[in-house]
Amino acid sequence: MQQPIPRNGTTKVGANILAALSAFGRQGTWGVTELANELGLSKTATHRLLKTLAMNGFVEQLPGRSDYVLGVEVIALARQAAAKTTVGSVGHSHLVRLAESTQEVVSIDVLRGYRYVCVDMVSIHPHVTTTVQIGDTIGLHAGAGKVILAYQHPAFVDEVLKEPLTRYTDNTPHEPSVIRAMLEKVRAEGRWVSEGEITPAARGLTMPIFGPRSSVEAVLTVTSTKARIPDSRVGELFSLMRQTCDQIAWDMGNREPVSP
Repeated sequence: MQQPIPRNGTTKVGANILAALSAFGRQGTWGVTELANELGLSKTATHRLLKTLAMNGFVEQLPGRSDYVLGVEVIALARQAAAKTTVGSVGHSHLVRLAESTQEVVSIDVLRGYRYVCVDMVSIHPHVTTTVQIGDTIGLHAGAGKVILAYQHPAFVDEVLKEPLTRYTDNTPHEPSVIRAMLEKVRAEGRWVSEGEITPAARGLTMPIFGPRSSVEAVLTVTSTKARIPDSRVGELFSLMRQTCDQIAWDMGNREPVSP
């Protein structure tokens, strides 16, 4: 169950709204009963809350179903937040060029608490899609998140791995010892290849973007299927990605050598 949000002068209704939106950030689709259990509210109160959010465009009810998903207003807020993020504001033109070169989905993810969030994404090829969209937050143990997690302080890693780890697919790693070994591999190689850890049948290539203090709070990912990214193409794509990471790092003010 979601931990209560401290009131500290915030109205109860306002706190419930924030808790509900936070729940949608963790899981994309909620029914009334499921969300009521998550928030510790009655079904009547939860239904009223969802109707209020829907009237203002923050959630939408799926056609012909009782389930709700995030609405267009949240997507607009996510895009504004991405524009205010340093790496999001400087990286977009580089993403466009990389998407044109690779004809795959390319994205930038940044650290947010114990999770990571997609702040920008470009898709040129009409037949290449991904379930992760701008504004989605995902556990650091899955997919691109491991490249962020690998460069964090050991105490931070311990905190992340002691929490329950969501299994997005059968391929999502969830054993702390296994994940720690993966983090060692990321640090040794400076990159990660994800095989269906978040989206079944997807293959994602991820590299770190080093900030002005050589810290890693953002990563660059190219996502497609294994059919479109066979092993023979991985080296070529990582080379293009490394150039893009270096260009973004330079635009962020990093004047040190950044290639791991």
